[in-house]
Amino acid sequence: MPTSLYIIKPKEGLSTAAVFQNLDIASIEDRDPLKLKEALEQESIYTVEFVNDLEVPSFKLCPKLADIKQACEEAGFRGVLMSGSGTSFFCLGEPYRDFVETFEERMKELFNVDIYQARFLNRKDGDHWYLQS
Repeated sequence: MPTSLYIIKPKEGLSTAAVFQNLDIASIEDRDPLKLKEALEQESIYTVEFVNDLEVPSFKLCPKLADIKQACEEAGFRGVLMSGSGTSFFCLGEPYRDFVETFEERMKELFNVDIYQARFLNRKDGDHWYLQS
């Protein structure tokens, strides 16, 4: 399981209505949601396929979003996915070691984004969230 999550939030927003108006239903790949769920439960979160059919129309409306996603993937995050109809991304894990110190500064400079880092709380006994670790 990853211990870190970065949220990358561009200053720009997108209209959810505009994103859906630009969604080409016929071009959406047919995926079985139950199989995606099973894969997530049975495999490493780093090997499953992340899916958001709204990325394509969002990237069409704001091409910079595709560049942001690519930059996050190139920085070494093992899972990068846009949230909903955009414009924020969540990135699982950490950037490559040689990017860690400069990642946030570079992303802010290149893309005018806000960056939030969170840590997952992973406990061995899931039913005892209130105990000291």
